[in-house]
Amino acid sequence: MEIIDISREFFSAPLYPGAEQPELIRISDRKRGDQCTLSAVVAEVHTGTHGDAPSHFIDSGAHIADMPLSSYIGPCCVMDFDGDGEIDDALLEGIPAGTQRLLMKHAEKRYFTAAAGKILEEKGIVCIGTDGLSVGSLENEQEAHRSLLEAGIAVLENLDLSRAEPGMYFLSAAPIKMAGSDGAPVRAVLLPYVPVLDESPHREAMIEPSRLPIPVHLPPKAILCFFPDVLQKLEWEGELKVMYTHPTEMGPRPVYQFRSQGEKIAVVHPGCGASYGAIMMERMIAWGAKAIIACGGAGVIGEKLPMGALMVPYAAMRDEGASYHYLPASPEIQLDVDGVEQIGNTLDKIGCGYVKVKTWTTDGFYRETEDRMEKRISQGCRAVEMECAAFAAIARFRNVRYAQLLYSGDSLVGPQWEHRQWMSQTALREQVFRFAAQALAEWTID
Repeated sequence: MEIIDISREFFSAPLYPGAEQPELIRISDRKRGDQCTLSAVVAEVHTGTHGDAPSHFIDSGAHIADMPLSSYIGPCCVMDFDGDGEIDDALLEGIPAGTQRLLMKHAEKRYFTAAAGKILEEKGIVCIGTDGLSVGSLENEQEAHRSLLEAGIAVLENLDLSRAEPGMYFLSAAPIKMAGSDGAPVRAVLLPYVPVLDESPHREAMIEPSRLPIPVHLPPKAILCFFPDVLQKLEWEGELKVMYTHPTEMGPRPVYQFRSQGEKIAVVHPGCGASYGAIMMERMIAWGAKAIIACGGAGVIGEKLPMGALMVPYAAMRDEGASYHYLPASPEIQLDVDGVEQIGNTLDKIGCGYVKVKTWTTDGFYRETEDRMEKRISQGCRAVEMECAAFAAIARFRNVRYAQLLYSGDSLVGPQWEHRQWMSQTALREQVFRFAAQALAEWTID
């Protein structure tokens, strides 16, 4: 991963006209025979690459230590502002939609005016950075600074954008936490932009599932079953009744009704992988599902479990893409505590042993490399599959209940992968399905 340093070297950085030259003072020095080398710095807080606080130009403005870190950390856009003079409306209109942090390259001779703050605030800008000495003109610094700072826009000045080509990046440029200060130095860096980490404040999507025609009204409890052999068998035996057949690009997708403990339960195969599974889960929720249990198989890692050992995930490592469209970025997601407990209670009542596991949800079936696997094991994972984290994130976003029951299938514990013919265990898989259905039927939902 390339890291681009966009900070000026502190002692040699260009100085604002009239500013004091920073000085490094040696208090003690190993070269002089002292026990350690210890230095002090005498400098203005606006030296080098730095952030301006509202208190720099506003009497009642916040100090730099009070500024929100989110202003300085997150996706950003580097734009070329080559030229000189006022940054007019035409330049501001060129800012890409959705930009929150804007860094201006070749802006040494550019400056904002009193109108800029309101325009940028309306565009959703939370941070402005320049490779010039100031966002304002030397003749009228107050006008630009007050305009931006009163609008709540963080200001970064004296950046070094020489190595940053125009485009999208991830910015990390938090000022030093200096209480009571009107500014502070910054070590600013750009990291590669990762689109999946973009967050949206809007809950409603362009294609919102609940706004689409509802072809079937489901019972409030549903199973996402990954066992096509079991579904085919139970349909042939008459235990599964087709409620609706949904057309998809992967062919018709039957939605079944099943009865467990006298309770109606909707059942569907969600398809394999977090992305497609998320689509099917969204549809089930839009059609009426309020509590969902998924049942499937998973590979075992870290500790070898026998074929068919039951696993109840309590957490999932988010190494897939779908969950990041529903919840803010985090390494893992906790599953519904009540759901985990409910499956455990049902299995205990049946007298069937199980283990609670953290599972590794990955999109990269063929990228489960040894080093990745060892890292996931060190992070507490004992199983690997492709959907759990995404399903748990959707459930939390949509405010429905969710839990999952897995059985141990293939093994990645030994020196070589063992398939163990895990997908041909129809009798075992049917048993897992029935356990999931019973747990769901017994789950009391508010």
